[in-house]
Amino acid sequence: MANELIGSSEHQVALAVHTMERRSDLLGGSYPFQVAEDHLRVNKSAQEFSYTALLTMTATSPIGQLFAPSTAEFEVLAVQFEKVTEVAVRSLLGPGSRALRFGYPNDHGRPSDFQEAMVWLAGQLGVNLGGKHRPPRRKDGGVDVIGWRPFPDNKSGMPLVLVQCTLQKDFTEKAADIDLRHWFGWLDLPTPPTTVLAIPGHITAPEKWEEIAARSMILDRFRLTGLLGAPDETDPVEGLRETTQNRIKQVATRMDEAKW
Repeated sequence: MANELIGSSEHQVALAVHTMERRSDLLGGSYPFQVAEDHLRVNKSAQEFSYTALLTMTATSPIGQLFAPSTAEFEVLAVQFEKVTEVAVRSLLGPGSRALRFGYPNDHGRPSDFQEAMVWLAGQLGVNLGGKHRPPRRKDGGVDVIGWRPFPDNKSGMPLVLVQCTLQKDFTEKAADIDLRHWFGWLDLPTPPTTVLAIPGHITAPEKWEEIAARSMILDRFRLTGLLGAPDETDPVEGLRETTQNRIKQVATRMDEAKW
C-alpha cells in the first residue's frame, strides 16, 4: 500500500510538472514560473503577473484554500476580476473594440435601476431598445462585462460578447446565467451575441470543459493571461498588484503562525 501511495504521489507530481512546462511554453513571458529538469523557479517579480493575481482569486488554489476572503474582501476581488476581464475582452476583440463592466456600481456611469441601465447600455452600443419588459430585479441580467467592436460603417451586426464573471468554486451552472432570449427582447440585436464564462481558475476535467463550452466561450486563467500579456510597469487594473501582494502576505503570515 505504501508503495502504491508513493507511486501515486510521484505520478501526480510528474503530471503537475508537465502541465506547468506546457503552460510555460505556451504563455512565455506571461507565465511567472520557469520549469527545468531539476528545479522550479519563480520569477522574482511574480506578484506583478496577471497570472499570479488570478491564482490568488481562485477558490481551489492553495491560497484560496488556506485563506478564504471575508465578504468585504470577496467583493473587492470580484470587482477587480471583472475589471481584469474587461481588459482581456478588449484584447480579444482587437483594436477599436470597447468593453465595460455592466455590474453595478461601476466606473462607467451605469444607472443602478435595471430599466434605466438598459437604456444607457443601448446608447453605449448604438442599438435600439427591444420591446420586452425589463424587470428591476434583474440587476445585470447575468452579465458582468460587455464587449463589442463597431465597424466603420456603423451598421448593425457587430461582434458582441456578454460575459458572466464568477469567483465561485462551483461555476458549472454559471454559464447558464445569461439567457439570450431575454437579451434579444431587451435590446434590438440582429446578430446573436457570444456568451462567455470568465473564471480565474482552470477546468481540468475535459468533460466539464466540453459541457460548459457547449453553452459559452470559456475564458479561464490560461486564456485570460494570454490576452493580458506579460507584465509591464503599468498595473492592468488599479490596485490589483497591491491586492495580490496583500493576499500572499496574509497567507505567508498564516503559515508562519501555524509553525508555532
